[in-house]
Amino acid sequence: MSDPNPASNIPQSSQSNIPQSSLRYVVRPRRPRILLGACGCTDAAKFSLLCHSFRRWSSIEVVMTRASIPFIEVSQTPRPVFFNPRKTASHHLEWADVFVIAPLSANTLAKIAQGICDNSLIEVVRGWDRNKPFYVAPAIDPVTWNNPLTRQYRKRCDELGINIIDPSPRGEMADPTEISYIVKISNEEIWD
Repeated sequence: MSDPNPASNIPQSSQSNIPQSSLRYVVRPRRPRILLGACGCTDAAKFSLLCHSFRRWSSIEVVMTRASIPFIEVSQTPRPVFFNPRKTASHHLEWADVFVIAPLSANTLAKIAQGICDNSLIEVVRGWDRNKPFYVAPAIDPVTWNNPLTRQYRKRCDELGINIIDPSPRGEMADPTEISYIVKISNEEIWD
């Protein structure tokens, strides 16, 4: 392991000739910390690609509902957490800079809007600091998406400060690389 002191890499005889102001430490900025959440729907099959897209530029952790597990290749996600909600929610709330739920199911959208908390993903939603960015990328069919009740839920998300990345016209979740790009570009001032 290398010594963190840059002067230790310089021969002893030369160290006295180098002014202290010339010795600098390389400080790398911390990578953005993104908490990715997944709900149970067929678009959850794209979750591994979403993780890969975010890993290119950020550190990620994952929280998912039990209903999402059949759709996700869990081995491709970093340490998925979905069992002990009280223990894991506080860790994620402190750790993450940004929270992204993709895909968001119609069921979870309704739970968020109504304040129902029955799984670890919603436990994180309930405790999320509203001063931090929060995004959802729904995977909701067009009939349900345009339903008056769903419109009320979407309005409630707006009131809570949740950014919605609209689904495709066919109701599919936005492309994972597009979601990653939107989150990165929208928050660059935080990380610069």
